Formats: sequence, structure tokens, C-alpha cells
Amino acid sequence: MACYSPDMSGFNVENTYYVTYDKDGNNEQIAQRIDRMETPKSGWYDYGNKVWANVVTVNGDAVTYWTWIPRYMYNANSDTKKVEMDFVDLEGNTQNGKDLSTLKLSDAFQFSSEKLKGYWVSKYELQDIASAGIEKIQMTSKGSRVTVSTTAPSGRYTIFINGAKVKTNVELPLVITGLKGNEQYDICVYSETSKRMIGNYIQTVPDLHTENIEVDLSGFNPENTYYVTYDSNGNNEAVVGRIDKTKQPSNWYSYADQIWANVVTVNGDAVTYWTYIPRYEYVIEDEYVNVKYIKSDQTTADKGYTIPETFQFSSEKLKGYWVSKYELQDTASSGIEKIKMSSREQKVTVSTTEPSGTYSVFVDGVKRASNVELPYVLTDLEENKQYDICVYSEKHKRIIGNYIQTVPSMHTENIEVDLSGFNPDCTYYVTYDENGNNETTLENCTKIELDANGKPTNMPKNWYDYSKKIWANVVTTNNNLITYWTYIPRYEYVIEDEYINVKYIKSDQTMADKGYTIPDSFKFNSENLKGYWVSKYELQSN
Repeated sequence: MACYSPDMSGFNVENTYYVTYDKDGNNEQIAQRIDRMETPKSGWYDYGNKVWANVVTVNGDAVTYWTWIPRYMYNANSDTKKVEMDFVDLEGNTQNGKDLSTLKLSDAFQFSSEKLKGYWVSKYELQDIASAGIEKIQMTSKGSRVTVSTTAPSGRYTIFINGAKVKTNVELPLVITGLKGNEQYDICVYSETSKRMIGNYIQTVPDLHTENIEVDLSGFNPENTYYVTYDSNGNNEAVVGRIDKTKQPSNWYSYADQIWANVVTVNGDAVTYWTYIPRYEYVIEDEYVNVKYIKSDQTTADKGYTIPETFQFSSEKLKGYWVSKYELQDTASSGIEKIKMSSREQKVTVSTTEPSGTYSVFVDGVKRASNVELPYVLTDLEENKQYDICVYSEKHKRIIGNYIQTVPSMHTENIEVDLSGFNPDCTYYVTYDENGNNETTLENCTKIELDANGKPTNMPKNWYDYSKKIWANVVTTNNNLITYWTYIPRYEYVIEDEYINVKYIKSDQTMADKGYTIPDSFKFNSENLKGYWVSKYELQSN
């Protein structure tokens, strides 16, 4: 059924949106603003199937739905109580050449001397700002963040910005970020729940001049300071890494979106969170404080604005300053969870006084582990090296503290395995993997070879490594008797925090270091032993 296409020329393109329905006239959808797209591909109109063209105009709270009535002729049959009609052109003809002599043209298609191709009619009663009790649009802005809501938000909504659909199926209030300063935005809200346009709002985003902001970290000790990040709503705190070991996070701060630069300083149990206040000027307008960030060398406020006195320190003009966010957390605080550390050989056990939940562990400012429970054991650490170990509670969202831990040296270079007492004809090397498994079978063992001084000449590369707890082992076979032996090198020990810390010493060291003890087992009669072999298992007979 041919008819004149909807005439959009009378509408303000910045206020008018396409409205579509399914073939049964249900499932209303707002497509886009008419200047943002071509006509919808489906659902906008099909007069042959009684799908009529619809638009909605929005001007603040004044919202009106319109339906296009194409030019037609009709006849109301009083006998059948049916209306016969057909769409016609300006000359009164139909596309199919049908006889229209019994039909008449509606007067609505004549305006003065002009013949109309069609006209738009309001579908519903006008919805405007004066209507009592009707849901209306609400908008507030803070910096470049605009909060969209209504007077009585309920259900789900679609959000349009400058005529383009940007959010669907969202609840209100909704915070919109990333808007540019000094730009005007047309923000329009449609209720998916009540199936009607709520209204639009023209919002100008102030220019905060955030390009003038340079966050100054020069006053912090890089070895004690960590980047802290939050999401756009100020939630989901994350400690990223130490500032000398971690690239500045891309989401560290955005003053245009009110995401402020934050760090945390850690010195043992003394933990403080800091927020950076850039140099700014302000003016109070309509009970709101409007802020504009200014360059670090601007000393005179713009007309009507004031620069706070906090940016003056003695005779120095400050670029900005750091303020403590929370009360200082230190070792003197009663009942507060504190960091604990203990080391044994090349392993460091990390814990707190009251471990609860999961934690992140940083080593020298770099995150080593996350979402772990305590106590947590750090391995593969180097002897005689100092490590800065820092713990963050993911449950309580705060740094617990840090601890400078020096990994003791076991002095494994002092170890010389003595094979001089074994008979090379019946003694074999035994090897294991780094976990103490996969022992070589007797059939695959290599027989030891000794030089004239009783020192081995064919030691396997993986025979022992005391720094990794891989001990020297041999097996002897004599008259069908098989015995496994493990070598105990000369060492001294000290008991610390319920752990026994061992340090291997030279074969000629007879006096223990301060605080240490040399076991009596290294003394045989008047002789000081380099080490000794012990039988690993009960004697085995073939």
C-alpha cells in the first residue's frame, strides 16, 4: 500500500528521536536521534501492515509522541459499520488505479491553499514540567562527572548523549565520566520499564584545566612509597607496586573525573596513606564551589577566584601538596595487625600477628603474590641479600607494613665432601632430583674414583648442592651388604624464633661464631672433623 513517506522537515533534529514497534504495536524502542542515523531498517513504519511511523520530541521535561498520518481518502459505511480507506497522492490517485469515487478526502489534508502529503498528530497527552507527580529527569555534575537520575528512579533505563545511544538496561542514578571540559552535552533518558521518554537535559561540563596538574613525588622515599589506585567510584583499592619499581599506572589519577592521586608510605608498621592536592583557585557560585586547577607558577588568582593560602609555604609557592588521608597507623597502636617475619636458610616465612583473609606480598616493591593466605613462604632468595618485604591485606584494604629481611648465608662454599674413607671398589655415587626424589638405582650408579690424595675425580654435576638441600649420598656394597650414606658437613647453628638456622663452616674453624654452637659430633677424641658420614637406612643384606 503506497503512501507518502513521513515528512521530518518540521522537527528540530536535535530534539527528535525515532520510535519503533514490532508488527503488533508492542516492544517500543527508541532508536537514535534523527540526525544520528538514517531511518531505522525495521520497525519504524509499514503502512501496508498497519505499522505507523512514530517519533518523540524531547525538550527538557516536555515530551511528546507523534504519529505520521499520510494523505488518504475514506468512506464510513453506516450499514457495515466499517471504514473504507486508501492512501492517495496530491492528485487524488492511488498507486493501483482503484476507483475512489465513493471516497472523500479528509479536510485535515488542506492547510489554507496548500495540499498536505500528510501530517503529524500527538499520540498522547503532552507531558511537561508542570505535570504533577510525573517522573522527571535530574542531573548533577561534579567536574567532568555527570550523575544522571530522575525524581523517582525505578527499573531500567536507556541513556542517549547528543542523540547517540550510549547505555541500555541500566539503573539510575548513573555516573557518566570522560566528558570534555567546556563542551555542551544533550543527555536524554528513556524508561525501559514504563516505556516512555523521561526527558533530556543540556549539560555544560566546566573546564577544570586539569592539563595544569603535575603530581609531585619528589618528597617521598622511593623505597618506602607505593602507588594506590581506585576505580571511577572511589572503590576497589589496589596497591600496584613501589614507585621506583613500577611504571606509573594509567588509572592512577584523573582529576577531571575526580580520581585523585594516592600513595601509601610504609616504614615497618608505620603506614600512612596520602592524597595529592594540586594547585587550584576557586569561586563560590549558587552555593557550589567551582574549582579550576592552575599552573604551578600562577601566583595571582583570576578575576573572581581565590587561591587558598595552603599553597603558600613561607615565601615559597607550592605546586601542590600531599595530605594524610587517614590517621597514622604505627607500632604503638594497640590491637592493630602487625607484620611478622622469620627466615630459615633461603626461605622467608611471611605472616602477621593476626592473619585473616587473603593478602598480597611485595618483594622489593614488586608484587610477588596475590590472593594468598598467611603464613606464606618465599623461596629462591639469595644468601646475604637484603629484601624489602611488604604485606597488603586484601580483606581489610590496607597495607599491614613492611620488613627489611636479610637472608642468612649458609656458607656452602666451605663444604668439601670427604670420600677418603671409602673403598672405591665397592662405593657408588647416589643422586636425586631437586625435590629429593628419583633416586638412581644401584645398577645405574657410577663407581667413585679417587686420586692419590683421596679426592674424587669423577663427581657427578648434580651429586649435591647444600644450598638447595641436595645432600651428598653414596652407597656401599660389601659381602652382599648394602648401606646408604649421607654426608654431614661441619656446621654451627643458632635457635631463633623456634627455627634452627644453620651455617656451614670451614673444616679448620674450631670456635663457633657469636651466638652459634658447633655440635659435639664434629669432635672425635682430640680431632676436629671436616664432616662425617651417617648411615641413612637400616643395614640391608642381599
